[in-house]
Amino acid sequence: MMHSGWGKDGGILHVELNDLGQPIGPEGCRLSSKLGVLARNDILAPLNHKDWRLLPGLYKNKI
Repeated sequence: MMHSGWGKDGGILHVELNDLGQPIGPEGCRLSSKLGVLARNDILAPLNHKDWRLLPGLYKNKI
């Protein structure tokens, strides 16, 4: 069963960070996995936009 949220119960994902601000632990892995799926989706994140600031708002809202 798929959940619409990021957390295990479909809600908020609480991510622990190390001293360098990098995600760690099981929730950090979940975050990395979800972000990887988004980044590989060429409909949500087209590769012809090299700078996030120049990405049209339509894509940002979908992401």
